[in-house]
Amino acid sequence: MKTTYCYSILKYRHSLALGEVFNLGLLFFHAETQTVKFRYPHRLKRVSKLYPDFSIEFINVYLRSFERKAEKLSEHFNNNMFGLSDLGFMDLIHEQFLVEDDSALYFDPVHVGITDNHEFELNSLFETYFSSYGSEGQRGKKDEEFIKRSMFREFRDKFHKDPEKLKVETTLTNDRLSEKFEFCWKNGTHNLIAPVSFDLVESSSIKEKGVRWFGTITALANEIEKAEAKIDILTIKPEGLELIKEYDKALKLISSAAGNKQIITEDEMPSYFQHVADYL
Repeated sequence: MKTTYCYSILKYRHSLALGEVFNLGLLFFHAETQTVKFRYPHRLKRVSKLYPDFSIEFINVYLRSFERKAEKLSEHFNNNMFGLSDLGFMDLIHEQFLVEDDSALYFDPVHVGITDNHEFELNSLFETYFSSYGSEGQRGKKDEEFIKRSMFREFRDKFHKDPEKLKVETTLTNDRLSEKFEFCWKNGTHNLIAPVSFDLVESSSIKEKGVRWFGTITALANEIEKAEAKIDILTIKPEGLELIKEYDKALKLISSAAGNKQIITEDEMPSYFQHVADYL
């Protein structure tokens, strides 16, 4: 299904007189999933070599804060079940990220597009605007799309199975909540696969994501039982060691949810994929 996305490029105006402007980040919004993401090159040595007076430390403060803000907005709107689209994307930028003024940092006019894969579109846009940064680009963040790609690669290359067989969309619904699962496999039980990445930069975002999935599984516990189903949660831990404690708390919280579920960590995924492959 084709859905709408919006994005804006964060730019740095080094010299208005000389017209020296370069790209620093990409703010992306996908209306259907209420996802807000901000991506940027994490090393800016190329820019500092061109402009010795360019302050990497100063700019990085903004870039990291924008990344955290995008994570918090995604969690906020997902948890509260209402959308960003009514606000207007440029209004969101001015209210939550940067006010419109004559400073060196600014977001360009909003671009709108249509896609059937918003994560692919995000990665493609980032590559288009920031490929010149080469190996200094954004670190390989392990998000939900990373989990999906890893899963498909394992089935296709290692087990020689067709991963498309997993694409059985299932929706669990009651009068309080509706949750859609893109992948499913059966072994007497309907195993609904839920990729859930905790590779985030803020402990509060990890906590909020844990609370969200605890609430989702608990609220749908009866529907899970009626469907003779189980939620298989594929998780990725955060990169920062200082975030592991919050990650462990999030997993414990999800484990305590009433509905039938199983948590599969990154280390456990190979054996899990092997088990699933036996039923494809």
